[in-house]
Amino acid sequence: TARMFEFIFAQCGGIQAVYFKSVSKTSKWYDLLVKAADRARGCFPHISREETYHYLTLPASFDSFLQRFTKKKRYNLKRQLRLMEDAYNGKLKLECITSEDRVAAFLEASSSVAAASWKQSSLTRALVQSTGNHAKYADLARRGLFRSYVLRNDERPVAYALGYQYGNIYHYSDIAYAGSEVHLSP
Repeated sequence: TARMFEFIFAQCGGIQAVYFKSVSKTSKWYDLLVKAADRARGCFPHISREETYHYLTLPASFDSFLQRFTKKKRYNLKRQLRLMEDAYNGKLKLECITSEDRVAAFLEASSSVAAASWKQSSLTRALVQSTGNHAKYADLARRGLFRSYVLRNDERPVAYALGYQYGNIYHYSDIAYAGSEVHLSP
């Protein structure tokens, strides 16, 4: 496995990561990836979740996205957004985190949201602030692959989305919102 990665990195100049879709932690392939990890060179497997990913092609703008829906659905989506903005008195802001220096702030905000969400009391894994997560996400950010979001009411985080982007492909891996915000469906 290590030789395979050496070959891939040698043959594909400028490559910074290799993405494998839906690798099960109980598979032999996962075991080989872990054995091939070279943390000294910043090469280690990052498994976000074990599940099948679903794909959605997004248009270039929100208005183009809305055109897919019926007039009533478009109205309801816009109304829901307006209600959320009104509830937060115009202090609603969405942060996009892509840089290594913002990973710690993302983990702090997402841990706060996860602790106040359904994930804390269910069997769903909550995103936690840890040295291991910080190292993984900082590495992904250095490579230009980390793209996550925090929705804030003023400075208070109320929702997050953890995701990764390469080129024009975006994979979201985890989402949560604070239980107190359920009526707004952030």
